[in-house]
Amino acid sequence: MAVDGYLINNNVHKPDLAGEQTMYVYGPGSWYVVANHSKPGVPPGAIKSYPDTQRNFADRTIDSFTQIVAEYSMTNPPAGEWNAAFDVWIGGIGSKSTAEVMVWTDHRYNGVIPPPNAEMSSTVVIDGQYFNAWWRRNGNGGRYIALAMNPRKSSGSVDLLKVFRWLVQMGWLKGTDKVAAIEYGVEIANTAGGEQTFRLNEYTLTAN
Repeated sequence: MAVDGYLINNNVHKPDLAGEQTMYVYGPGSWYVVANHSKPGVPPGAIKSYPDTQRNFADRTIDSFTQIVAEYSMTNPPAGEWNAAFDVWIGGIGSKSTAEVMVWTDHRYNGVIPPPNAEMSSTVVIDGQYFNAWWRRNGNGGRYIALAMNPRKSSGSVDLLKVFRWLVQMGWLKGTDKVAAIEYGVEIANTAGGEQTFRLNEYTLTAN
């Protein structure tokens, strides 16, 4: 669904692994999802869906931006396994990307941070917020880069341009890399055996 320059995506990735999911949309900054991803025999930690709000960009390098700041508020259940996160595609979207940058704002994640398959990891304070950061190779030969807030925050703001500039400083990205899309939503792995509701209360993205 396209609204005011944004795409709002229900985004069920693997129907054979996922269960049922319904999205109710009021606008780019207000929607909720009722999901039941609890099929027997399915790996509980595998991501089943990523309902989100997405904004695309055309030919904008990291160095060309003067501001990228997002405000968010999200209510997620105290059950299941999920992560609320920004998902930023560099160079292209999906399999066409050269890097995927995820900024986790809140999560119920049963694994270790950083995960054992991380090729490099670090800790950093960006704009007063502490992050655990790491990267690994993704399936198409690019980089999957993640920064997890510590402590987690269900609402707040993230200066994504400062995040990108730190990644450039670390050599994990280049200033000439192009931002293809910025998304915010929740990756859902499982819903603890029944329906759970994931709600985006408020979201704004200022990018220029």
